[in-house]
Amino acid sequence: MAKRVCVCGFRCASVARESVAWIAERKDVLSAVFFMVTLLAYFHYTRSPSIGRYLIVAIVFALGLMSKPMLVTLPFVFYSSIIGRLGD
Repeated sequence: MAKRVCVCGFRCASVARESVAWIAERKDVLSAVFFMVTLLAYFHYTRSPSIGRYLIVAIVFALGLMSKPMLVTLPFVFYSSIIGRLGD
């Protein structure tokens, strides 16, 4: 009886695998979209700084962090873009 329960469990797990992979891909795409939108908003902010543009950058960055914590590296990208501009 225990073997049959294990077999049923493995059958159900293989069915659920596709939905789990789809959700993970969706999270990755959402994270990438927020990464690009945050970069775009930041570059608009650096061209003409204002409190409104800063808030847009902060809000979009917060939304990106909620979609996937990998976006915590984005401030380092901002910093490296500043360093790159100073080198020109």
